[in-house]
Amino acid sequence: MALAKRHDLWVISDEVYEYFTYGTRHVSLASLDEDDRVFSAFSLSKTYAMTGVRVGYLVTPKGLGPTMRTVQESIISCVAEPDQWAALAAIVGDHSSVQDAREHYRENLEVATGVLDAAGIRYLDPRGAFYLWIDVSHAAGGRRRGVGPGVPPARAGGGRPGQRVRPDG
Repeated sequence: MALAKRHDLWVISDEVYEYFTYGTRHVSLASLDEDDRVFSAFSLSKTYAMTGVRVGYLVTPKGLGPTMRTVQESIISCVAEPDQWAALAAIVGDHSSVQDAREHYRENLEVATGVLDAAGIRYLDPRGAFYLWIDVSHAAGGRRRGVGPGVPPARAGGGRPGQRVRPDG
């Protein structure tokens, strides 16, 4: 938050995995916001297994709700009525399935990290969600040089076959 304040930046905080933390409590970045610069984005798709529904909500800094509602109206069509009803039922309904899902994901992570541990492959210890950040430097003989983000073929963005999109220009 200090960096954002020092450079007068807005912060968009991705809160979609708020219910999927392991061994630690979820802390929303907005709870640390002292000068109204955090937008918190939430999604029902992960928490309530509604991946095809695409329903979420945004918590804005004070006074920006009406402005963001206007922006939203001009770029996103309305959420289908059945999806709205499903979202309401998920939010106000029994949350035991959310707890079951969290436990299921945690168990899957334990299996995956066990396999990595047995193979001697390092990874970032996951504290939430269901992703693993794996150190793949072993695949480059321990060298990190040349190892970078994966990039799609240029044709995915309209380029010529065989041409590559490069992250460094």
